[in-house]
Amino acid sequence: MANHSMIENIAKRLNVDDAYCIKKCQEFLRILQAKNTLKMSEQVQIIICLDLATSITGSAFDKETALQLCSFKKSVYENNFHNIQKILDLDKPISINELCVKFSCTHLKGEAEKLYSCYKQKDPKIKDDEHPQYAAAAVYTVCKLNNLKPSKSEFSSISRLRPNQWGAIVNEFEKFAASMGVELKKLPSKKKNYVEEILVNKESSPSKKMKEEQKKPNIEEYEVWKKRILQIAKESLRNESEKV
Repeated sequence: MANHSMIENIAKRLNVDDAYCIKKCQEFLRILQAKNTLKMSEQVQIIICLDLATSITGSAFDKETALQLCSFKKSVYENNFHNIQKILDLDKPISINELCVKFSCTHLKGEAEKLYSCYKQKDPKIKDDEHPQYAAAAVYTVCKLNNLKPSKSEFSSISRLRPNQWGAIVNEFEKFAASMGVELKKLPSKKKNYVEEILVNKESSPSKKMKEEQKKPNIEEYEVWKKRILQIAKESLRNESEKV
């Protein structure tokens, strides 16, 4: 069993300074040692147990440094992480609701649940329906169909599948969605919107011709002006004679 100082040293390198996380790591290590089912170094076990402890508490964890200390590729690390998670009975299945909250797309929860439910009914191969690949594929597909940009690497990691396996199940879900009549929602063309905006502005603003006409001074014809001036003079003379 790893001593306390060894755990603290590794925790320090991974930016883990929470005493509770270190305590949880020690608990996890004791369980692993009792079951004695893993063939991996003590350092790797400590790193993964710290990762699990921080994921429970929400504390910081330096994953890049963890990969370097383990000398693992990300996919190998994830496999070992999930194996230990399963041994410790921490592999609670992630729900569509939790995924939607995690990726800020709760407004798509209903669509994702409907897609998964229909897929599950049609595909008799699904036996372990608690496996996260299905919930991940459903949410990922719905995000793409709604023109969001979900993180492929994050969803792939959550699915616990290899990249080629993840690509295959996403392809299945996309085809199934298309068979249900669900297609990519088209975004309005920016060019079209720009043209429409110009037309609306043109219609709502006075035309150039009208503006020019408004600017022109109102000039009377000579005969009209002469007649008006004479009429004014006559009325003025009449008023003067009446006063006398």
